[in-house]
Amino acid sequence: VARGTKRDAAPDAAEAKLVTKRASVGASHGVALAQKWYLRERGFYSDIAPHLRRWLSSDELSPPADVAPPAVLQIPRCASLGPSQLGSAAERFLLVLEYLGPPDWDASDSSTSCSEPQALSAVRSLAGMHGFFLAKPQHLSKCAWLPSTPIHVEYADHVQ
Repeated sequence: VARGTKRDAAPDAAEAKLVTKRASVGASHGVALAQKWYLRERGFYSDIAPHLRRWLSSDELSPPADVAPPAVLQIPRCASLGPSQLGSAAERFLLVLEYLGPPDWDASDSSTSCSEPQALSAVRSLAGMHGFFLAKPQHLSKCAWLPSTPIHVEYADHVQ
């Protein structure tokens, strides 16, 4: 992972801060290929993130007055996805993402945990995100890259 800045040619153009993510090297690269991690991450930004971004900017997240508001979920925009079929190109896997900067929320102290309103807010946000796809399964219908289980058991025969 690396951060950088892109400047347009126009002198008054705003600069864009970006993050690049490349394929891993060493032993973890084989696991990443076997588990199709690069394909899954690419798929998230091409197939799921656009729907989540629209949902997050909609009014569907407005909670009742007596419920803690949902936490802010930030999803970076993707400037470059690389090839859709990785195959042997997985060695050159590269994502270029918008840099979001530090999060705009309070971190809880690990020795005291989070408050009840913070916990409710986090659970509400995650449940809402999962509920969005449960209620609108058509958004996942073209996501053949999603595994049947978190570890892609259909590709795990040679992974220890």
